This record gives sequence, structure tokens and C-alpha cells, in this order.
Amino acid sequence: MYNFFDFTKSREATYDKTTLAIYKLFKETENGDVIPPKPLEQFMIGNEKYRLSPELYEKYSKIRGRANRAAAEALLGDTGFKRLGSEDKVRALKSAYSQVGSDARKEFLMSNELAIKRGQKQ
Repeated sequence: MYNFFDFTKSREATYDKTTLAIYKLFKETENGDVIPPKPLEQFMIGNEKYRLSPELYEKYSKIRGRANRAAAEALLGDTGFKRLGSEDKVRALKSAYSQVGSDARKEFLMSNELAIKRGQKQ
């Protein structure tokens, strides 16, 4: 499940506990929300939309991937999460991905705003 680390590189999945649990839940529910979403390549700054350069997108994807991974690991290790039904687990994961994604996006924007603004306007 490369979506946990780097969306820009394809590679074979590693079969650790977290990846296997996510895959099992996906097979059980056939709900794609269990898999972390691919980060957007655009950032809105003010009223302007900017496309990230390949280098910035790779950096951002890694940050998002690590955040998604940490969120999934935290949930999968939680006893309350383990007692949930499959669909509730999917909703909890989707919500966690959304929250950490939003936080990672804000953090990335604060650190890289000038570099983003030097990029391509949409």
C-alpha cells in the first residue's frame, strides 16, 4: 500500500501489520475509503491556485503518507477501534485521513508557501 508513504513512486506493497489490516478491511468492505487518498497537486493561496512542482509534490506526498500511516497505526492499535464494525472502521479511517491530511497541508503550506508561489498558476 504505497499510499502510506509516497504517491509518486510505484512499488510493491510491504506486508506489515498495518498494511495487512488495511488490505483485509478493504477486501471485507470493498470500500476504497479505507485506503488513504492521493494528495492533490494544487494549493489555493488567497484566490490563486498553484500547481506543485514535481519536487514539491514528492515532498508533500511523503509528509501526507507518513501522517496517514501514523493515523492508521494509532487507530488499528486502539481497543475501541477494534470493537467497531467494519463500516464504522472505514468511516473512522476516512475521518482520520482527512484530519491528518488537513493538518499536513497547513503545515506544508506554512513551510513552503514561497516555493509554491514560484510554481505554475492554474
